[in-house]
Amino acid sequence: MESVSVRELKNNPSGALKHAREGEMVVVTNRDTSEVVLVGLLQLGMPDVGPLRLAIAASLFWRRRFFAGYFLGPKVVDAASHQACE
Repeated sequence: MESVSVRELKNNPSGALKHAREGEMVVVTNRDTSEVVLVGLLQLGMPDVGPLRLAIAASLFWRRRFFAGYFLGPKVVDAASHQACE
């Protein structure tokens, strides 16, 4: 089991995510108090995480936290301009 502080997680999220993806539980602490545990999705026994990733992306987009673009039918549409991209 790994342990990281919120500050460490903010400064180097890839390290904690790597440990979680490799099957380790990563405990995130805030002022020396355990707050959350990061666990890789595959460790939860989910056979297909694709639909979950799509749901998270859609939620982030509709809450205006993600603007890279979204898929609309057969076209990819730019989130900022709402114009179709090729």
